[in-house]
Amino acid sequence: DGIRDRDVTGVQTCALPISEYQADWAESSQFLTKRSTANLKLRRNYGYLLLSYLSNVQNTNVNYSLRFDCYDKNGTLLSSDTGETIVAKDLIVLNLSRQNINVYIGTPIITDSVDYFIVYLLVDDSDVAMATVTLLCENKYTPIAVHFLNSLGGYETMYFDLVNRQSRTLEKKSYEQYEWNYNSSTNTMDRVTNNVMNGGSKIFWNQQTITYHLISDYVSLNDYNALRDLVMSPEVYVEYTGILVPAALTNIPKRSQVKTQ
Repeated sequence: DGIRDRDVTGVQTCALPISEYQADWAESSQFLTKRSTANLKLRRNYGYLLLSYLSNVQNTNVNYSLRFDCYDKNGTLLSSDTGETIVAKDLIVLNLSRQNINVYIGTPIITDSVDYFIVYLLVDDSDVAMATVTLLCENKYTPIAVHFLNSLGGYETMYFDLVNRQSRTLEKKSYEQYEWNYNSSTNTMDRVTNNVMNGGSKIFWNQQTITYHLISDYVSLNDYNALRDLVMSPEVYVEYTGILVPAALTNIPKRSQVKTQ
């Protein structure tokens, strides 16, 4: 259901019961995020950007489609394209990336000339929600995208673009077999070597834990609202080579610096 599908392309959907709080939010026809959708960021060639939308009509099929208006750095409209209609219920999760958008539209509209785009979510060909997404050039470090369930019940994305350090720990369990076994057929003790002299312990279980120390650049107040939700999120995924891997947040230091005028 939704984000749990590993093949997250285009638009994913899942039907689920909604709370009164979520219903109130759905009535406002906004994406399920506390961030302003007028200034979202997406890596140009790497990673996904998740946005969620909750229908104000529960357990009812709705005709959705997406329109993308693409602009260059001077604000000139380069193209405007609408994809095919998708029928979905309740919660939908938009998986915005350059590759997925081009596949959904059926032609490469997110080209190197595009500086930003505005995505419109349409219900029965009428606009109900919109978001402006700026495409960022790749920096010298490999960014890590973290996708998470926010406090509104939607999925969204946070990028960590600075030096993200990785560490690995490996845990093993082993056993030792008795060197001699009783042979009931011959009433003798036979030596067990498995063709190895003094074989010793044998490993039967391995577990590897990969830990990332994530570091972001200075965050705006807009992104700070999402960062607070990430810290408290019960469901977190790290994007690894296009695959969403379940993760857990640990050892979260709270250090912030506020600049006042």
